[in-house]
Amino acid sequence: MSVLVGLLYGAMLPMFARRPILLGGPDRASALSGLLYSILGLLNPLLESHIDWFWFRLRQVAFGIVAGIVVMRQSRVTTRENVPFALRGRN
Repeated sequence: MSVLVGLLYGAMLPMFARRPILLGGPDRASALSGLLYSILGLLNPLLESHIDWFWFRLRQVAFGIVAGIVVMRQSRVTTRENVPFALRGRN
């Protein structure tokens, strides 16, 4: 579940965030941790009993901050998504 959410997050972060470190750190950690906390008892109660939620959330914040820094350091790639279809179809 964490891998899927991480992949989704990594693909969406460059599209939505003007400040990826802020979105990646506390916001992502709260959303993912809250989601997992609410459903993990139903999916795997034994695993839930072994998770220290404070450290789990802290690690999620650290991952989000590092991902935000990586996204900020990437150069912008121009796309043709805002060009009218007729002009895109020529090439």
